[in-house]
Amino acid sequence: METVASNVRAAGIPAYPLHGGLASAQQDEALDTREERVIVATDIAETSLTVPGVNCVVDSGLSRAPRFDVSREATELVTVRESRSSAVQRAGRAHRTGPGTVYRCYSQTDFARMMRFAAPEMDSADLTEAALLAHAWSAPAELRLPTDFPAAALGRAEDTLANLGALAVLDSAGADSGERIAEITDGGKVLARVPADPRMAHALLLASSWSDNVQEVAKIVAVVSGDERIAGADITRALQRAPKREVARFAGIAQRFMDEYAPTFEAPGKKVARADLPGVTIGLAFPGRIAKRRSRQNNDRFIQFLSAQGSGLTVEASSPLSSDPWIAASEIQTIGGITHVRAGAPVNPEWAEWIGAAMITSVPNVVIQNGRLRASVRKQLGAIPLKSKQVQVPMEQARVVLAQAVRDRGLGLFRLSRNAEELVRKARYISSRDESWPELSNDELADHIDELIGGDWQKLLKGATLSEVDVTTGLKTIIGWDKVAQLDSLIPDSIELPSGNRVRVVFDPERGPTVRVKLQECFGFRKVPDVLGEPLTFELLSPAGRPLAITADLENFFNESYQDVRAEMRGRYPKHPWPDDPWTAPATNRTKRRS
Repeated sequence: METVASNVRAAGIPAYPLHGGLASAQQDEALDTREERVIVATDIAETSLTVPGVNCVVDSGLSRAPRFDVSREATELVTVRESRSSAVQRAGRAHRTGPGTVYRCYSQTDFARMMRFAAPEMDSADLTEAALLAHAWSAPAELRLPTDFPAAALGRAEDTLANLGALAVLDSAGADSGERIAEITDGGKVLARVPADPRMAHALLLASSWSDNVQEVAKIVAVVSGDERIAGADITRALQRAPKREVARFAGIAQRFMDEYAPTFEAPGKKVARADLPGVTIGLAFPGRIAKRRSRQNNDRFIQFLSAQGSGLTVEASSPLSSDPWIAASEIQTIGGITHVRAGAPVNPEWAEWIGAAMITSVPNVVIQNGRLRASVRKQLGAIPLKSKQVQVPMEQARVVLAQAVRDRGLGLFRLSRNAEELVRKARYISSRDESWPELSNDELADHIDELIGGDWQKLLKGATLSEVDVTTGLKTIIGWDKVAQLDSLIPDSIELPSGNRVRVVFDPERGPTVRVKLQECFGFRKVPDVLGEPLTFELLSPAGRPLAITADLENFFNESYQDVRAEMRGRYPKHPWPDDPWTAPATNRTKRRS
């Protein structure tokens, strides 16, 4: 606005800006009718006041509207297209006291495309102050307003007020209602009467009371509340330039309300030193922006911090704040997914814990480390880890963690015996053909974690490794003992060969039940047993134990393929029998001489 006014004045025409941020004397100067002038106005000229002597209006078609940035916890003005109702109001200014003209800097088509009315400010503004006043009067849900409070925005505002100690928030009114209950506190009732943003008012009153340095705190609040771009992001360097009028206003507010407000909070055991005031004041206003420097840094230009609200904050390496272990950010800006600290101050970690006490939690943590369940309790300031200590592993959390590990990694967590491996392979094979059998999938095992571990829970909770747990009994319990009793009859552990030897049945992931046997032991093998109605797969081996053929049809092999194998192998293994007729030759695992 000032730029436009300056350009008009450069042409020799008197021009004055007119907006809500002007002092009374400046507004009076703009409204003086003793000479013709150009007034560059915000939408304050639409409805808030009458500008006398206006007979011509130039309508840009644009408007400045407040938008609350949730991530920054800050309201900023953005340029938007005006509504049709606003355009009509602006045109009306030209003939309020007589005939006039309006010049619209847009087409009729643009006018037709405008929204009929501007969106209610309630939909995009910061509702913190409005929510506080609503709770001070009654309750937001009971107020009859032209536009209801948006539920999500109201919830964020109430969370902010709860962090400030102005509201006591319950998650819900009951298991069935799902409604949130928030009650204003004694401190909140005082805060509702303070003529300042609730965050700034809270910080102003407590920091003033805790330090006995009202003037210094007023300077800090004036700088934080202003829109000056802070070089190097450290506000301590801008305190000497704090606007005197705002400093005086905030100092007066502190003197009036702090003795009433401070007793509603627990007082610290010592006064806040002057050097600590910037960080403490900012932390009181924005506790979620208290941040700790990350131990690992991977960029020379930027230093990374973790904020209490869980987001990462970035400080330029050239900033004085970059070397501080703890900071409190008063202004942040997100660009390309990276949140930069534009203004802030160092904060003493002792004071950070004190002013962030409402966000301090003890977070239990159970992990599997080196095959053992380990538990710790970590003290955190919001998302910032403070310190941790080892504790006894709680049963409920151990159950959840181990179930998830089984869901992710399956039985590979445990050292299975040979019998357990066979049990699993058989049960899974039968399950693939009979839906009444459990799949023993990772998800199914995780869902039955108590049965899987069985009586070994206490052993695990006391530090035993997972490899020391025998899950064989647990697997049988999950399968069902009646089904386990059927396994040997459904799938034998071994079969007898014509040679008189027994060979173990193994389970190949692709071929199913398989026997690995030397070809000579299968001569004359006509009655091959099946498994669940399907033929066994034979991996026929040479005398040296190398695969010669794989078949699920032994009869077809001896009738069709055997002679080719015989022709190739008899010269290589002359001491072993390679008869012309494999059906009549005796089966053996011996050489000709030994036979």
